[in-house]
Amino acid sequence: MQNINHGNIEKRVTYYLSQLYASDLKRGKSYKKLHKAIAIGILNFDYFSDIKEYHTIWKMTEQHNKDKTLEEQEIHFIELPKFLRGKIDMERKLDQWLAFIDYSRRELVKMAEEKNNMIRETVAEYEYLTGDAAIQRLAFLRRKGELDYNSGMEYAKDKGKEEGIAIGEKRGEKKKQIEIAKRMKSKGIDLESIAEITDLTREEVEKL
Repeated sequence: MQNINHGNIEKRVTYYLSQLYASDLKRGKSYKKLHKAIAIGILNFDYFSDIKEYHTIWKMTEQHNKDKTLEEQEIHFIELPKFLRGKIDMERKLDQWLAFIDYSRRELVKMAEEKNNMIRETVAEYEYLTGDAAIQRLAFLRRKGELDYNSGMEYAKDKGKEEGIAIGEKRGEKKKQIEIAKRMKSKGIDLESIAEITDLTREEVEKL
């Protein structure tokens, strides 16, 4: 990730790629053991002014035979400003991840969370690591609820108890909702919002 254009991004990424490729060859091994190396440069500025695409892929190509390319090394440049100015397709996984990486447009991050489970988990972890104490606590409770649920499901599956799966799922989800609702209520968040976010009824929230 590069935020400032120092005018050397091509040399820098090429250097990183070369180091990555060379480091794959262990002492005593032959060249055929080398794996393909890919470098990804995410740029928070416009760099290739004459190229409209935000995602460009660079390889070594024979100049007289453009269909002949050495596939062992590959560089991807992604220019975030171009991505944000263009038509964003939230059905594409790349666009989902770029929305999260940029994080400046919260509505796009929310859409990415809804469409991509990995991004939803990453956002929860990011909020925990960067948020204030209240946000960290909410993120912790959400993560704890997911872990409790997964643990209960695994136990029930191992034992072959379908009834246990249903009960564990319901209890784990309910417990998570109640814990989050209590924390939100202590922060003075209105009851309607709490009920909407946690899927509890207003009456349930009032009793907490």
